[in-house]
Amino acid sequence: PPFATHPHPSPPPTMSGTCKIFVIRHGQRLDEADRVLWHQIRTPETRYDPPLTEKGWQQGQEAGSDVRKLLRGWKAHGKDNAPLVYSSPTARTMSTAAAVALELGTNQVIPAHALNCCAAAQQLGVASDLVCRQPSAATMGNAELACWPPRGEPKHIDRCYQAHGGFVSLVKQLAEGHAPGDVLVLVTHREGIWELQQHIGLRPSVKYCSVTHVTYDFASKTLDVAAKPAVDNGGDGFHTPRVGTGGYTKAAAAGDGPPSARATLDAVLAAGSGQVVVDRCGRGGGTATMLWKTPGVRGIWVEGGAVPDGEKVMLLCPPLESDGKEGDFVLIRRANGTEGWLKVCNVRL
Repeated sequence: PPFATHPHPSPPPTMSGTCKIFVIRHGQRLDEADRVLWHQIRTPETRYDPPLTEKGWQQGQEAGSDVRKLLRGWKAHGKDNAPLVYSSPTARTMSTAAAVALELGTNQVIPAHALNCCAAAQQLGVASDLVCRQPSAATMGNAELACWPPRGEPKHIDRCYQAHGGFVSLVKQLAEGHAPGDVLVLVTHREGIWELQQHIGLRPSVKYCSVTHVTYDFASKTLDVAAKPAVDNGGDGFHTPRVGTGGYTKAAAAGDGPPSARATLDAVLAAGSGQVVVDRCGRGGGTATMLWKTPGVRGIWVEGGAVPDGEKVMLLCPPLESDGKEGDFVLIRRANGTEGWLKVCNVRL
């Protein structure tokens, strides 16, 4: 297969049953927690690969603890194998995965190119030295690397990310290298998790070390949302479908207009649902807006052309912050059913 992942042979086509998959976003990253310190210590080689903070490591421990509690309940009924922890090979994800693995009672982390879905990796390539460097002992704590270089064929994975549904496709391929009853823990980035949540019908929302729990069915080769877990880690834990995320206060990002109009738009954005209008407000001299496939990944657009100013679209989630300097985005659906991401500054009532 494009990337073998496990000592188990690939299940035959007639294999039935499911495996459990916990998809975890990395913990707090230094560049978002302390920009001054990050600017002091970053180098040309690390500029796209900030480390985890101490708080981020603790968040990883908490996420691992919650997964462990849930697995303990299943094991009491004789279900499921020991978890396998995979990680994107960036510093922040490898550290998070190490913290998670140690909480789960394993000391190994398996690096996988397929999980490197951050904006920089999608633009530079998953095997670029700027987003894929062998982690130091300090990065891994007491956990160990299962292998290096990361598993997966970079050219194949890069092609997947250029296509629609690339992350979902790669998660399915990874699952196919396992067997029913296996438990996979995947530590990755918000860009891929947003895509996965959209695919299985969850409202996109990713906090540090949030956990999205899905199952993979070997017979139908589909991913689906798992039953709501019995544990929670204080707001940064398991993702719950269709949950509101609180108010949206970046009124300036919503475009021009009188204060009352901005306040009303803020309310619609905070709810993450309702009808809005696409409007570039003349920025860049354009009168149409391309839909982004992944927030923050410029140049990879949703098929179907640009959305003209004045078109009404349905809002599918509250604003989410992208990686880098591209700002906040919302997921929308056009009347023809096409879905994609728009910058908040390009919508109005």
